[in-house]
Amino acid sequence: MKIFGFKSALAMLTFSAMSLFFQAPTQAQVNKQLLSDVIKSCQRDMNFDYFERMGIFDRKTYPNNYMDSLQDSCIQQRYYYLSVIEKLPWLYNSGEILPGYLASVAVANVFLAQGSVTVTEDQIIECVTKKNFDGMNECSWIWNMYSHLNQYKDSSAFYLERSFLPYVCPKCVVAHDDSSKSALKRGFVNWFLSLDKSKRRDVVSFLSSRNIWQDLQNKTGMAMRAYRDALKKIEQDDKEQRRRNLLGQ
Repeated sequence: MKIFGFKSALAMLTFSAMSLFFQAPTQAQVNKQLLSDVIKSCQRDMNFDYFERMGIFDRKTYPNNYMDSLQDSCIQQRYYYLSVIEKLPWLYNSGEILPGYLASVAVANVFLAQGSVTVTEDQIIECVTKKNFDGMNECSWIWNMYSHLNQYKDSSAFYLERSFLPYVCPKCVVAHDDSSKSALKRGFVNWFLSLDKSKRRDVVSFLSSRNIWQDLQNKTGMAMRAYRDALKKIEQDDKEQRRRNLLGQ
């Protein structure tokens, strides 16, 4: 999506036009402070330096305005991730599954796969209590921790625009590239077993809940619609202001 005057639009969204997000009843569940924070962070981070630190692509391959097209993806993924943290606040400071790969990001990434793979409580328990765990065939429901980042380095950014990990956790990208799938799975299981039992119950209930997954998808979708509606309104207002300035009406 081409974003007209994004910096001025960002300022208006953040400081004076947040009420636009709540014009429609279906947007009542949008967390306007969360969305404002996400917009600011994505505006700050969406640049070539950010992605080059992960070794994803070289700026010479893409036009200067390419980052504008990644704004939507960044806002969507970060709003979803922080909505997960709202559901499980303790998750944010719960450590790492491997050095550099935050457990909170791993849980959110696994949960994102619920659209195609529904995880049951029995599957989770079977996975984390496996006595002979070789990390290869067990716990297939953890597959979505792997963003196939090796594809980004050898092909277009088509995959990047549909990903989760790079927008949310650059360090996790590096940790992913440096680790095997087996190590990542084992790290997730070891992290889970390090939690106290109440937090284990939280994780199992969260990952196996289709209702929570649908709720987060709905809220993220509403936030994106609110954001796009506000940008559209800002663009329309700007055009009208230029018209008035030109014609004196």
